[in-house]
Amino acid sequence: MKLAVHDIVTIAQRRSQTYDMLIGIFMTLPDESFLKVLFSDETFHFFSQYRQVNHPSLTKGIDLIFSFLEKNKNAVSFEGKDRPHQLIEALAVDRTKLIRAPYQGSLRAPYENQYRKGLKSSNLQLNLKRIYQDSGYIPVHSGDTMDFFSIQLDFIRVLILKMLAQPDSLKELIHLQNQFMSDHIISWIKEYTEAAVSHAETDFYKGCLYFLEGFLDLESGYLKELDQDR
Repeated sequence: MKLAVHDIVTIAQRRSQTYDMLIGIFMTLPDESFLKVLFSDETFHFFSQYRQVNHPSLTKGIDLIFSFLEKNKNAVSFEGKDRPHQLIEALAVDRTKLIRAPYQGSLRAPYENQYRKGLKSSNLQLNLKRIYQDSGYIPVHSGDTMDFFSIQLDFIRVLILKMLAQPDSLKELIHLQNQFMSDHIISWIKEYTEAAVSHAETDFYKGCLYFLEGFLDLESGYLKELDQDR
């Protein structure tokens, strides 16, 4: 069913928020501010909306996240001298192990070149650099190579924001998102998330990995259909 421009733009707003949330979750080193956002009503509402979507990975991920929040709600205190240091440390260690220092080398880091067999890294980096430059995109995490997962997610997020600012260019921007999702993100991210889940120590990051996998699976199908309809 072909969507009207208004519907595409409305959905785009939600999509950009979701990418922003996922990038924030995985790229922020947990601290007290992180916990305040995590245990906020806004975060609960955000995941509750996706809980209504019929997708096994999303459901599994959100259930794990909600279980984590329920189990730890009494351990979080932001008053006086009682600070949730143990919870912050557990999350920080888990996040670092999964994203920045994969566990004992048995988990490959979330870079496309680590998961695409027969792909020369230098060619991949040049190709991604060209794609980003052609779209006027400047990676926010300049210390990482072009194939780092958060940079690829952020690129899609920026293209979605362009849709909101340039509705006359919807066709081209949808095609670019679909092509990039198909050629790059979706071709390797599931292998990473499935491997990372077995190494995650906290239900929070296990849940987020499942959520990431499910959301990107939905995105891939949505973009394909949208691209064909335009």
